[in-house]
Amino acid sequence: MGNTHRLLTSGLVVAVAIALIGAGVAYAAISSPTIPPGAASMRIAIAENLDAAALPDPAADAAFDAGTVPANACLDRITRPGGWLDLCWAVIRQMNEVDPAEDYYVLRVWGTLSGNPAPSGLRWAVVRAGPDPASDPFEFRAGWPDTTYDGPCQETSTDLGIFESADQPVTVCGRTTGLDDPSDPESAGVEWTCASCLFPMSTTQEVLVTEAVAVPEGRSPIWDLYADIGS
Repeated sequence: MGNTHRLLTSGLVVAVAIALIGAGVAYAAISSPTIPPGAASMRIAIAENLDAAALPDPAADAAFDAGTVPANACLDRITRPGGWLDLCWAVIRQMNEVDPAEDYYVLRVWGTLSGNPAPSGLRWAVVRAGPDPASDPFEFRAGWPDTTYDGPCQETSTDLGIFESADQPVTVCGRTTGLDDPSDPESAGVEWTCASCLFPMSTTQEVLVTEAVAVPEGRSPIWDLYADIGS
């Protein structure tokens, strides 16, 4: 009886240990989503503001009161089995400057990311922008996000300094990472994953990418936009 009891107890301990290890492996797999290689590789839009390039800089003090000159559009919804992504873009020429050598533009790509009701939902999203082959050369000046945000939802500033100091704050959730590729310094973007999530995201949250650039006077930047989402 004693040996039988010990064998049963040992078997139970081993079974529990295996179950816990299996659960741990499953949890690690679920809670650490990875973005597939090649995600967001197909262009979904071209963002440009060609008309603004023809406008002369405001003279002297008039620049302090000059408004911006935007071009914008909203895109078709991106739908996947786990949810959807709505995006809009704007290319804004900053007119409050008198620099004789350069003009300044801000690209904004913003929208709503939404996961389907549980047990479905989303685990990752990518939104990025890069120079179109037809674009005049431009140089990166500032952008958001420029770091990684992690943990509970938090409200943060998206201030671009002199380029867009009145920008509204945004709420970020999960792991939100700004894309910074030294081999492609003119590109900008954001990656989001539901880090530490046992289940996919089934709520709605904001998405935003901004980039301020400088172009030679009278020239215009053009961006190709890419985005994708998945479970």
